[in-house]
Amino acid sequence: MNAIGDTAQQAQRRAADPAGSVWVAANAGSGKTRVLTERVARLLLEGAPPQKILCLTYTKAAAAEMQSRLFGMLGGWAMMEEGALREQLSALTGGEINIDLDQARRLFAEALETPGGLKIQTIHAFCDSLLRRFPLEAGAPPSFRMLEGREQKALVAEIMDDLAGGPVFQDIAALLNEDAVDSLAQDVIANRERFVGEVDQAAIAAAFNAAPPFDQNAARLVAIEALDDRALLAMIAAYAAGTDKEQEKANRLRDAFETKGLALAEGLKKDFLTGKGTPLARVATKASKVAEPNWEAHTNHLIDIAVAAREAQLAAIAADRTARLMRFGAALVERYEAAKAAHALLDFDDLVGKAQALLTSSETAQWALYRLDGGVDHILVDEAQDTSPEQWAVIRAIAEEFHAGEGARDGGRTLFVVGDEKQSIYSFQGAAPGEFNRMRRHFDERFLAAETPMKGEELAASFRSAPAILSAVDAVFQDDAADGLSAAGAPVSHLAFHQARAGRVDLWPLVEPDVDALDPEPWSPVDMPARASRALV
Repeated sequence: MNAIGDTAQQAQRRAADPAGSVWVAANAGSGKTRVLTERVARLLLEGAPPQKILCLTYTKAAAAEMQSRLFGMLGGWAMMEEGALREQLSALTGGEINIDLDQARRLFAEALETPGGLKIQTIHAFCDSLLRRFPLEAGAPPSFRMLEGREQKALVAEIMDDLAGGPVFQDIAALLNEDAVDSLAQDVIANRERFVGEVDQAAIAAAFNAAPPFDQNAARLVAIEALDDRALLAMIAAYAAGTDKEQEKANRLRDAFETKGLALAEGLKKDFLTGKGTPLARVATKASKVAEPNWEAHTNHLIDIAVAAREAQLAAIAADRTARLMRFGAALVERYEAAKAAHALLDFDDLVGKAQALLTSSETAQWALYRLDGGVDHILVDEAQDTSPEQWAVIRAIAEEFHAGEGARDGGRTLFVVGDEKQSIYSFQGAAPGEFNRMRRHFDERFLAAETPMKGEELAASFRSAPAILSAVDAVFQDDAADGLSAAGAPVSHLAFHQARAGRVDLWPLVEPDVDALDPEPWSPVDMPARASRALV
């Protein structure tokens, strides 16, 4: 093994050492699943009861993988010869062993036979078991059934069919196509807490600085109220003395001024602003400028009016769409919650939300924690960068008991967390990457106050990729580019275990679209590349 491998192995052993709590920052391919497995194995070797270990993983597949590895390791110990077992345990701990080999051989059977067994599960599975243990205290139906993903989508689709004939649906359908409406419905359900209760028109108006009703008439009112009629009339006269196009502009502005309708605001925006809302570089010819001595002052005034009218229009549009969204969301969520209640259903968000409320804000929170506290001595959290604030609240509530009263027994209770902000699946299941470091600071303070400080470890070595690949990644995410990967914006750094492994990074030039190919003749084949395609293959 090379120097990088030796260093990485030592870091893994320190992280897996069950003697204290550890917070681990791990790059992809650095062996964190191995560390998790070995830490659980070493906890068991140290005498930790299997039922008092709680390992929370992100997916069912990850939980199954870890359980398979752990049982494979323990099962292997049960069948090993003494010499081989001593050698493996020595490699696991990194030194001389002082372990009863018969005890190590019994761990496999104990893990299988202990009531409750090892809790290697997703956070949702843990919350599910928690609610089934305390259903009344959590406000959950005692015999609730889980609403799985496919069934949830079918339920939402059924509710959407019921809403289709109503005004709230039509308001949204007027802005989006069918696929976008369906996607919006799923987003609303994923963020349902924002759509509870009556739609607050006043709050929407304040947020966008727009007065109800939220329509484009706001632009007309701004233009009329702020306009200096003399300035506009003077500019109309100046344009009338200019080129043919300026004379057309004069006639158009004169008609709009006389009606003082929406066309006035639209005319000012068209004649004085670009499509992006910035002042046009050239709004008049020399002939028009000569015809009006105060041309510059009048032009600046009309530009200001055009900008104000445009901002008022955009604010009204944004407020109108927000109001439509809130009405649609409120109607959808109300029916969704009613349907779940009628059939005693809970979805994944309900599991975490009710578990959080049970352990943090319910009247029976302390009692539930007391009952639960007797069953957890060691918490391990995998893929911590994808843990949502609500999920952290559940973990935090359990971990707080480690240092509360009798919960601090023997000082042998530990928390192990592993994750990496760079690998976060942003916004998936409410993931909040910034929580990773915030929670690290929280637990650092709590364990330090209890005189059992957490250790910090970094697993930087990658056992998967080649030096050329890793160095290219590090080069890309330096300086400002690192801001998108972590809250601190620290430069990315990887170490390649396979120093001699070949690797290659090719930088291809940007392929511009072939305009002619993207605009074929009407009789061209129907299987031409889509307009969004950046390259024709």
